[in-house]
Amino acid sequence: MTGVTSPTMVDIRYLLGNTEQKTPASMGEVSMLQTFLLIGCCVGGFGMLRVKPKSQLLKIKTIFAVSFLYDWSVSRRFLNRQLLTGVLSLITAAYFALLPQINSLPVAYGLAAIGGVGLGNQVAIAVTWIIEMWSGRVLAAALQALQLAYGLGTIVGPLIVRPHLFGYMNATEVAEVMSVQEYSQKVAQRRASLTGPFIISACFVGTGKDKNGKKSFHLP
Repeated sequence: MTGVTSPTMVDIRYLLGNTEQKTPASMGEVSMLQTFLLIGCCVGGFGMLRVKPKSQLLKIKTIFAVSFLYDWSVSRRFLNRQLLTGVLSLITAAYFALLPQINSLPVAYGLAAIGGVGLGNQVAIAVTWIIEMWSGRVLAAALQALQLAYGLGTIVGPLIVRPHLFGYMNATEVAEVMSVQEYSQKVAQRRASLTGPFIISACFVGTGKDKNGKKSFHLP
């Protein structure tokens, strides 16, 4: 995910800019996508925690998504963390798949925040479920393998997206030579070129599965 979005920021600024005025979004505005995504990640990650204040020691109970849902009898009866994590993963996948098609900064910010909730949920739940399934030396190896897989993804992502990048347009050519129609065609070309890599990224995000049952991990 990070390996795909970060190298494409220059091209995305043209997708989120004003086509009629031939003005791309600034790098600062585009970089805010990562800020909103990480805000959503914090919400999704903290949503995995539920604190019991009456206990002498801090007890953290693994649950699904936003913590206050766990206290509702309806959610306890009809929802489970596996199902809701799957739904949140699909929402995050939808954000990555739709990002090249968006042409509005506020919409992109909103979708980034929503997608970040699912992403934060994935990060927290992946570690928790590994701890639930393994112990001892195997646990250490499994956690290391998780981080290794993340590192490999950040390496492979830029390699996948590299042939689809265009980079900066010539500002003088855009302002003095290029017509609005030609500029729109170039933006559409970038949009179509980035669609494939982002869909591939979305498929990786949305295909995670859990076969761990309904165990709970407690910290003493």
